[in-house]
Amino acid sequence: MIYALGRSLLLSDRPALDEFRQRLAADDYRFGTLVESIVTSPQFLNKRGQDEVDGR
Repeated sequence: MIYALGRSLLLSDRPALDEFRQRLAADDYRFGTLVESIVTSPQFLNKRGQDEVDGR
């Protein structure tokens, strides 16, 4: 998650991390589930500084 977001984790990330853990456990800890959880999370989709990366 830290690598994907390009930042340290924040206290506000805790609910997402808890959800990731639940999804992973329900899907037998498959790596693909972890990746999907991260890339579909609001934290990843709305990364801070994204406008700077896109050149806006």
